Amino acid sequence: MTVDPVGPSERMEIVMPKFVDQIAELTSRRAGRRRQIVQKGDVVQPPEERSDVPSSVANRREAFKRLVGGTVGAVAAGGAASVLLSEPAAALDGGNLVIGNDTQTAQTETALVYNGSPGGSSIFTVTDSADGVGAALSPNSSIAGWCSGLRNIAVSGYSRVNRGVGVYASSELGAGIIARGGVQANVQLFAEGSPGPERTTSHNVGELVCDSSGDLWFSIGGGNPGTWRRISGPSTAGGLVVLPEPLRAYDSRSGAKLAADSTTTISLLTGRNGAGTAVSAVPAGSSAAVVNVTLTGTVGSFGFLQVYSGALASPPATSAVNWSAADQSIANEITVAVSPTAQIKLRPGVGSTHVIVDVVGYYR
Repeated sequence: MTVDPVGPSERMEIVMPKFVDQIAELTSRRAGRRRQIVQKGDVVQPPEERSDVPSSVANRREAFKRLVGGTVGAVAAGGAASVLLSEPAAALDGGNLVIGNDTQTAQTETALVYNGSPGGSSIFTVTDSADGVGAALSPNSSIAGWCSGLRNIAVSGYSRVNRGVGVYASSELGAGIIARGGVQANVQLFAEGSPGPERTTSHNVGELVCDSSGDLWFSIGGGNPGTWRRISGPSTAGGLVVLPEPLRAYDSRSGAKLAADSTTTISLLTGRNGAGTAVSAVPAGSSAAVVNVTLTGTVGSFGFLQVYSGALASPPATSAVNWSAADQSIANEITVAVSPTAQIKLRPGVGSTHVIVDVVGYYR
């Protein structure tokens, strides 16, 4: 049997001198970094700061033995080889952040404290391609997300806690949220669920609901179910737009009077201003129009005029203007629903008359 004159410890120093030097150097560098990290709570002391380790790292054999011994002990106990060097994940300015690892857990928060220039681009940016580096993101932001097409949502949040909040934003001196979208929309609300007043749960003032019918509800009083106002939707008129000046959309005086029981369809898309120029009046897609209807040259001792949406096949059982003598001039301002192409219908009853229609505004 051949006897090996060299012991295990001596063989390590002969075979791996460079590795021992690297361990000593890493241990020294770690000590310097450890002093630069301020961490709340208890952390495992680096080996060079523990009483059971020599103060000098010059003794490479001792440092190596302790490192290997700690690693072997951790593996034997079912732990990780990094137990000896356990500390919060951190990097100095200019250091790398390692990503792509398995999901990690933590019991304390992680904070990135920026103390550089107050201007410039985002402090922390996540992109789905190299195109996002240097992209035109919101200036001077803390965290930014950028999508080039590999993903379609830059930043998202989700909460499955009862009455939880998916995304929360606030500003002490400015706007809590600024939303931009010059092509599709600034903000999109999902049309889902019951109307606000039918949601039997506790509500707060300021809540906004878009129900499954597309109606938009706003809460003006908290409680269950609270107090709600429907502010928009398929069954609401929308906002009133008052034209800068009334526009004349129709005048029968250039021809014959409208005969009794006849129906005339007119368009409110355009009208003439005071200079006689045709300009836009009621846009297509509007829900209603505010018009001033004038009757003149009435025929007979009495009569009436019906004004209604061009989308209706039959006239309503109501009148917009009535006259009580022949050759009268009488006017009335009314709000009337319009067809999708901004048309209305005129129908005199009993007698004939000239009709003038001026547009004052519209709902959309």
